[in-house]
Amino acid sequence: ACAGLSPHQFVLGLRLGRALELLARTPLGLAEVAAACGFASQQHLTNQMRKRMGITPGRYRQSKRVP
Repeated sequence: ACAGLSPHQFVLGLRLGRALELLARTPLGLAEVAAACGFASQQHLTNQMRKRMGITPGRYRQSKRVP
């Protein structure tokens, strides 16, 4: 209630934040990132990122790569 979110939405935000860190800083595969962050599958992670952020994990990772 203090954050203005339901407990589920708050925890989901934390999990997505961790996923973003792993996508940007590690070579882990998308399924491994999803599992490490508590998502049921790679597709679940993809759906949640697309819904909340408007970007897929693969595209996010590409945008963070240093040329």
